[in-house]
Amino acid sequence: MATLNQQLKEQSTMQPEALLQVVLTSSKTASQLQAAGLGGKVEPIPGLDGIFKGAFTGRQVLALAQHPDIDSIEADEEVKTLNGE
Repeated sequence: MATLNQQLKEQSTMQPEALLQVVLTSSKTASQLQAAGLGGKVEPIPGLDGIFKGAFTGRQVLALAQHPDIDSIEADEEVKTLNGE
């Protein structure tokens, strides 16, 4: 069972049909995750082993949280460094 960010869990529950951009962590490869039938498209993030991005409906995010191959799920948000870049 994956660790699911509480805010993302609430959004997924309240908007099950909304398309959400997420970041997943897993020890599997992108092709293994795709073959597992996760329901959305999973792409590896270059240079970050075991970290993937994807677009899923709220309903799919809640199902992903129960999937044994997924370690964690977070909203895909832009992050800025302390110097503003």
